[in-house]
Amino acid sequence: MKTITNIVVLSVMLALSLPAVSQNTESLYKAKCAACHGTDGAGNTVVGKKFGAKDFNTSELKNETDQGFVDAVKKGRAKMPGFANSLTDEQTKALVKYVRGFQHHDTGAQTQPNTAQTQTNNDGWKAVEDALARKGDLLPGDVIRINMPRTDLHVTLNGTEIKPALALGAWAAFHRIGKEAMIMGDLVLTEDEVAPVMKVLHDGGVEVTALHNHLLGEAPKVMYIHMGGHGDPVKMAETIKAAVALTKTPPPAGAAVKQPEELAFDIPAIEKIIGQTGKVSGGVLHINVPRAETLMQHGFEVPPSMGAGTSINFQPIGNGQAAIAGDLALAGEEVEAAVQALRVNGIETTALHSHMLDVQPTLFYVHFWATDDALKLAKGLRNALDKTNSVKPAMNAKNSQTPQ
Repeated sequence: MKTITNIVVLSVMLALSLPAVSQNTESLYKAKCAACHGTDGAGNTVVGKKFGAKDFNTSELKNETDQGFVDAVKKGRAKMPGFANSLTDEQTKALVKYVRGFQHHDTGAQTQPNTAQTQTNNDGWKAVEDALARKGDLLPGDVIRINMPRTDLHVTLNGTEIKPALALGAWAAFHRIGKEAMIMGDLVLTEDEVAPVMKVLHDGGVEVTALHNHLLGEAPKVMYIHMGGHGDPVKMAETIKAAVALTKTPPPAGAAVKQPEELAFDIPAIEKIIGQTGKVSGGVLHINVPRAETLMQHGFEVPPSMGAGTSINFQPIGNGQAAIAGDLALAGEEVEAAVQALRVNGIETTALHSHMLDVQPTLFYVHFWATDDALKLAKGLRNALDKTNSVKPAMNAKNSQTPQ
């Protein structure tokens, strides 16, 4: 008990004595607040429990006014000390805004944005598109995703030529947070491109959060850099463009009239088995399955459209068969059961690793590969998904034309 008391006293003294942090609000929060409230805002640290720190996401604090938060930070509240002597008014307001990022709200069913709002969002991301010299796709949650497929690479695996949309799709997603943005993404690289690309990203302030394989036995060998960051979206986009310029990634193709793509397997049946509607592009069926819990990073919610969930891709290879690749997003305690489910269904695990350094809860990604009957593979993937806390299947017999 004495040890815990000493830790509490030292932690509070440290927080009170630290100088005001001017680098960014995240550093300010970590210096002044995280000892009690934790990096996730839940207030469940050893120090926080001792002092009765509250979870920022409770109804009580959701309903607290901004001025109420400002007063608490400056003057203190209950056992919380005040920081009026070590924080400027601007820093206090920035902290309050940061804390609000922990407070996700249930909004019920999603509504379709109206045309005017969509146009406003598009205009808001134009500077990012211009910086990358590529057009992006607007996604729910104020996210834009910009794709940079490696159409220059001709990669084969066990006799199957891999389409860029199956496993060679570099991308960057931006989520607006005030005047700044959160980014996530992958760059698909040959081995000789890794070092120079990594240097440009580091020099430009874009975090390299992982470097690894996704496939096994492909030729030529391909590596994947995962990116992250929080800051000026245009500057980060410029850095990513400079990094991609060091590769042989082709420039975006000119606008073309999109023709309906037909794949040589039963798409509605696969969607029904997986339980989610997919999208066909680049000759591949893409299905995303978000995690059921809310993901947080640096105190901000990570929208499912940022790509942190499970990604499943089906490429037809003839006679109702498919090559599949992608990754399952898993909590640590789910990994063993999911990998076993893949194995017993003839699906190979090709990699196990993290993509992000500080997402809460911590997630691991199991990459997979297989070629077989498309419906059989879909059932195997569904079996693995059932071992995870992913969103429940959204499709059933009533909204599918394909019988069981």
